This record gives sequence, C-alpha cells and structure tokens, in this order.
Amino acid sequence: MTKSADMPVLPPGNRTDLGRAQTAAAVSGKLVLQHCEHCTEVQYPPREICRNCLSDNLHWRATSNSGTVLSAVELHRSLEPYFQARTPWMLGSVKLDCGQVVLLQLPTDCSSAGSRVVVTQVIDESGEAVMIASQGQEKE
Repeated sequence: MTKSADMPVLPPGNRTDLGRAQTAAAVSGKLVLQHCEHCTEVQYPPREICRNCLSDNLHWRATSNSGTVLSAVELHRSLEPYFQARTPWMLGSVKLDCGQVVLLQLPTDCSSAGSRVVVTQVIDESGEAVMIASQGQEKE
C-alpha cells in the first residue's frame, strides 16, 4: 500500500499495553505516572511490578511535574518519516523532583543541564502520550 501525498505523516503509534495505559492516564492533562501502593515508589517507565519492592499493586496518579534537565541531545537524522520532517529535534533527560528520570522533548531554551523545567504529557498526532518539558510553573 502506498501513501498518498496528501495523507499526513504521523508519529510512530506502536505501544505496549502499558504504553496505552499511560496514554489513557495522560488524558487528564497532568503528569501521570505509576505509584506503588505498597512502598510508594514512583515508576518510570511503566512496568508490571514495582522496581523497588516487586509488588504488582501499581496505580496511575498525578505526579509533581517539576524537574531538572540532566542532559540534552539534538536529533539530526531519523529513519522515521515523521521525525525526518522535524529535525533538528531536541530530546533530553529530566530528573523529576520525585526522583525518577524521564526521557522527553525539550525546547532549545531549556536544553542546558541544570535548567529547571515543568514536564507535561500531551497526546500527539498518533493519539499517544508524549512528555514535553518547558519553562514555567509547576502544576500538581
């Protein structure tokens, strides 16, 4: 099957069951991550059991969305057509104040290590949750 020239190129949309659960949780517009009901450890990336105590009692909850940029990289090449049309693309890692490190999209004005950022989850064009950092105020 060939793609029509007027069909939009969408971001990759293949997700696991846990990725789809994160998308469903992200619809609230808040940063939503798994929390262990047994030991309270915040989980990222999503998982079946707690990385700390091995409990399977994990629930999605709004999580403090402020953090600090650890690193950034500018993507210049991709095999995915969606990203090819949008390079350079700034990506990075942010250590959330809750302790977890998340991988996300960064604006260039937030790409220096040590920058304080706010992390939000948005639904992309393929209907999946993605994390984006920005400068701004924390929302819980």
